[in-house]
Amino acid sequence: MPTALITGGTTGIGRAAAELLHARGYQVAVTGQDLESLARAQSELPDDVLVVRSDGRVLADTDALMSAVSARFGSLDLPFLNAGIFRRAPVAEVTEESFDEHADLNFKGQYFTLQKALPS
Repeated sequence: MPTALITGGTTGIGRAAAELLHARGYQVAVTGQDLESLARAQSELPDDVLVVRSDGRVLADTDALMSAVSARFGSLDLPFLNAGIFRRAPVAEVTEESFDEHADLNFKGQYFTLQKALPS
């Protein structure tokens, strides 16, 4: 049975993708950061969906996530890198802190999640 990991999979498009892939026979793992959306996903998604709190900006979280997926499913066939943030602001008002927050999740986090998801 193929396995899919969907980062940012507890809400929105990621959640819809998790439901669709599960319905098509995939083993599914989803991540999120918000405790409320994690709890909702845990209670509403099928029991065999792995729900993991993971912050894509924190590489130790990514390592723990991959360990959890490996322990539960053995392998990973489809990484759906959906986690991301967007805080609207005019270019002139973007701070270095805001820029780093976006880059850390939307680029760095996705890059290293993909790196760790690839077969060795």
